[in-house]
Order: sequence, then structure tokens, then C-alpha cells
Amino acid sequence: KMKIKMKQIPELNVVGLRYQGKNEHNEIADMWTAFNQRMPEIKHATGEAAYGICRIPAGLPESEFEYFCTLPVTDFDFVPEGMQTLSFKDLNVAVFEHYGSYEKLGNTYTTIYRQLLPEAGLQPLENGFDLEIYDENFKDFAADSIMYIGVPVKD
Repeated sequence: KMKIKMKQIPELNVVGLRYQGKNEHNEIADMWTAFNQRMPEIKHATGEAAYGICRIPAGLPESEFEYFCTLPVTDFDFVPEGMQTLSFKDLNVAVFEHYGSYEKLGNTYTTIYRQLLPEAGLQPLENGFDLEIYDENFKDFAADSIMYIGVPVKD
């Protein structure tokens, strides 16, 4: 059974690549491949983890979302060509662990949103806004791989 760990993020500044669409052809996996090759271009990276940030801002076509492959940074004074910046302040985040394969990731998300958050009385801050956190425990979805899914929640 997954446990919820609460984490306060006072400030998160990231630089990375943006995708918008439905991910019908695994475009996000391809974007991570491209991003991994370009990571050395990002100046002032904190080295803590890589973040996949998913959002559904107003005005997108039906069933589309945006996804950013990012690294947290301490400064925005240099942004590599074709990359964008995002900033977040005072996030209260419910963090969950996903173990193992990519194929089971959808089930993990379903459990988080349909069961664990409601049972804990937590409401997402924004529909479709979550953070995938990839640190040294992530081993490309191998059996012993762990990634973290953070859902910013209302106070």
C-alpha cells in the first residue's frame, strides 16, 4: 500500500523542454531522451533531481496537456535555446512512490487520484498538475526503480 509523504516546497525554479499534446506516440519518452542529452547546457542546476512537470492550463484543446522535462536551477540568467523556465512558490505536495515498470505507472496515477488523495481528504491544487521526481533511485523503470509522484494540494 502506498503511503503519502507531505513535503513543503518553498520555491521551485526549473529550466527545460516543453511538450503539448496527448502523448499518443510516446512523444514524452522521446523528449526525455533529447533532454537527457541537453542537460549539460543548463547552468546553475541544483543537482537534486530531474522533474517531469505536467499541467493542463486553460485554453488547451480537449484532452491535451503540457509536460516539461526539467532540472531545478538556482538562477535563470542563462536559458539554453529552445528551453523554457517555470517558477512555483509555496507548494504543499503529497508525494507518492512508484516502483518498477512504466507499464504500471498508469495504475499508480489512478490509485493516487481516485483512492489515496480522497481518502486522505486532500484536493489537488490544480486539475492535472503533478511533479514526477527522478533522483538517484530512478533506474529507467527497472524492477528496483523508484520514481516519486508529487501532487501539489490545497492547504
